[in-house]
Amino acid sequence: MCKIESINIKNYRGIQELNITNLKRINILVGNNNAGKTSLLEAIQIFSNPTMYTLSKVSRQRDNYKPEIRMSILDSLYYLFNIKDSNLHSFDINGIIENNDKNVRIEVVKDKIYHLTENKNITSNQEEIDNYTYKISINDIAETLVLNKYSDFSFKITPADFKVHFIQTIDHIINDIFVELLKSKEIKDKAVDLLKEFDKDIIDIRYIPNENNYIPVLEVASGEYLPVALYGDGLKKALTMLNAIIKAEDGVLLVDEYETALHTSIMQKVFRFMVEVAKKENVQLFLTTHSLEAVDKFLYANKDMLEDISIIRLKKKDNKTYAKVTSGKKALENREEYNLELRI
Repeated sequence: MCKIESINIKNYRGIQELNITNLKRINILVGNNNAGKTSLLEAIQIFSNPTMYTLSKVSRQRDNYKPEIRMSILDSLYYLFNIKDSNLHSFDINGIIENNDKNVRIEVVKDKIYHLTENKNITSNQEEIDNYTYKISINDIAETLVLNKYSDFSFKITPADFKVHFIQTIDHIINDIFVELLKSKEIKDKAVDLLKEFDKDIIDIRYIPNENNYIPVLEVASGEYLPVALYGDGLKKALTMLNAIIKAEDGVLLVDEYETALHTSIMQKVFRFMVEVAKKENVQLFLTTHSLEAVDKFLYANKDMLEDISIIRLKKKDNKTYAKVTSGKKALENREEYNLELRI
């Protein structure tokens, strides 16, 4: 398993500086709104593969809800780097992966250039435009790329140092739900058993042809194939997370608000299955939540694996972000014996 052992972030989005050590197989990030939980997940994505492709992808992730009105890549990068406050901006992400140091620095310089225009109706054939020079350094080896509104934004995709997948809060609505689950009969059968908690008549999951496409369906005891779209978001969220864990084999899975759409009555079974599959697939998990109940359910569901779990409390004070790391065992003891609040 690719294991991130520690990470240090400087000047990324709302995180002025954040240092976290002693990361485990499962890391649950708790904290108030704007504490930096989602920013930390994004930083891990960039850390895995610091390229312009990754930066452009991360810069637009929070704008996925309505693709038809998304910002341009250049505008998305502009806000990722907070360029409006300065013509020079940079951030650093450093960490240890399997005992190896990795140091990433990304900076951008904004200036003005004159671009020759082909519009013959303009008296002058020069147009003043914003120009951005991006420099990406990995362990002091740097690459530079210049972008402006006339650039070709088809960035080259290069292999990452380690595999990373990110689940946003809406991915169970917009993405494939269980294509990876079908590759393992053992896991698929266990997933079907889990789905019986949502509907006792479910006996199988599969894709069936529909004109020129395939649609995800659930087979029920009557012999019918019911589209997954007919079921609630809780079932879809459970399938999406399990599917993504398999897809992230030997890598890292990031889940923003892992409890979203799950009813409290099903949480423990879903969280137990998540950990079992993550262990089988050698996947390190980073999960965010606002819910103390979701943390409790996760810890109770995995009481025999608490040494593999870290609870990371993020708190912002005086524009700085602080992290307190507690082992799963200690966190559960605190909750049971003293009813301590994990989010404060």
